[in-house]
Amino acid sequence: MPAQSREQLKKYFRNGALVREEYFNDLIDSTVNKVSDKVEPTSDSGLGLTPSVNGNRYLSFFKDSISEKNNIPTFAWHALGAQQETLSMGTPGATKDQLKSVVAFKSFADKGNSVRIGINNVNPVYDLDVNGSVGIRARIGCYRDPAIDYNQVKADGQWHKILTNQRGIQAFEIILQASEPDGKYAMFYAVLTIAKASNKTVTAISQDYKWWWQRLQMRCVVEKEGVSGIEVRTAMKYAGAPIIQSRITRLWN
Repeated sequence: MPAQSREQLKKYFRNGALVREEYFNDLIDSTVNKVSDKVEPTSDSGLGLTPSVNGNRYLSFFKDSISEKNNIPTFAWHALGAQQETLSMGTPGATKDQLKSVVAFKSFADKGNSVRIGINNVNPVYDLDVNGSVGIRARIGCYRDPAIDYNQVKADGQWHKILTNQRGIQAFEIILQASEPDGKYAMFYAVLTIAKASNKTVTAISQDYKWWWQRLQMRCVVEKEGVSGIEVRTAMKYAGAPIIQSRITRLWN
């Protein structure tokens, strides 16, 4: 029997109305059933949704009535993959199993249930994998070596490590900044590659300083055979030995 509106159901069961069996069928078909519709709220999981046996769509949003013929949702959530390990949301395509303009969340049980996010990409290779253009207001290098205490990288004229235990082929983009309240300052920008462990000076692509003896310097050092480290320093000791601020981006992984 067809689902009915609230108004129609109220008419069926108004005071004095003769109730028929099909009215109860309409009432049942007009409500959500936890077993038949596979919808179940729980205290642990919240609202639980399970797609139909022959489908993979969890949730759809419609501009018009769902019951209209050939009505295509404006937005939908799909489960993809043999184990339904990818949850993809976007605008449905030509068929019910297609999505376009998608954002995909793919879980990896063999990697500690880690999740990768794909933009227009249902098979992300990286933590965030964008198949398209990215527009951002700022880009901050947040790479940190867990073996380094960056609060101890001081502008004191001494060499301090900012990267250690680097093996094999590596590439980094590094921006450094040091300053004093009285106006002394230095900035340093470099992109460096490491193909083998060697002692060498890293030349800045761009740098700025108030005076030459206040500049920042960077070098690559051999820690042991096949292992490199990156060190930085100011050419002089700044008053109070402030922290050398660093913004590091890993370019090769």
